[in-house]
Amino acid sequence: EWLGLLDAVLAAIGAVVWDVRELGGRAWGDLRGTPEKTRRLAATGWCLTRIATSYRLHVTKSAFVSRARAAASLEALHADHARRFRELSEQHGGAFLKVGQLLSARADLLPPAWITELAKLQDAAPSLPFEAVRRVIEEDFGEPLDAVFATFDELPVAAASIGQVHRATTRDGRDVAVKIRRPGVEALVAHDLDLLEAFTLGARASLPPADWATITAEVRA
Repeated sequence: EWLGLLDAVLAAIGAVVWDVRELGGRAWGDLRGTPEKTRRLAATGWCLTRIATSYRLHVTKSAFVSRARAAASLEALHADHARRFRELSEQHGGAFLKVGQLLSARADLLPPAWITELAKLQDAAPSLPFEAVRRVIEEDFGEPLDAVFATFDELPVAAASIGQVHRATTRDGRDVAVKIRRPGVEALVAHDLDLLEAFTLGARASLPPADWATITAEVRA
């Protein structure tokens, strides 16, 4: 009996690791090259692998315990993994933060513990430092910031997962809102969505019944 359980555990771990490796590898070429991006890839991939593997293991282990014990164990997993995902989203942003914000309003898709944790992400996006904002504007317009705007507030009005907004005044006197997209966010989002898809494949057996393939496609679109 225990040999059968051990074999199932190892098979579950192997399946999730290879899912993440295959899907995450699509964006690897775009992200490798700097220590920071490599560390981000390792941290996000490993965290999602741990969560998905743990859920798969729960499905296997539930066959060997009472229903009450399995249900209690699943609730504890939801609370722990929701916190892990929220912390991952806050630290790394990108699609993790955006998807977390979207799903926080979908109590029909996720357990209460996940909704409670993900709701904390609504105001969690860190702002870009002003020098990064200046570089984006000057690279896009091909001239100094002062040549584009008469005034430009260094502090953002709001910051989100993909970009942030600043108040400014144009050279002809118009008050405007300037939305800045985070540098390199396209490659990060593509990579994050691949990992999130792998995570969904590994964890969906422990989530409420839903057409997760369609949901994943809609979020990606």
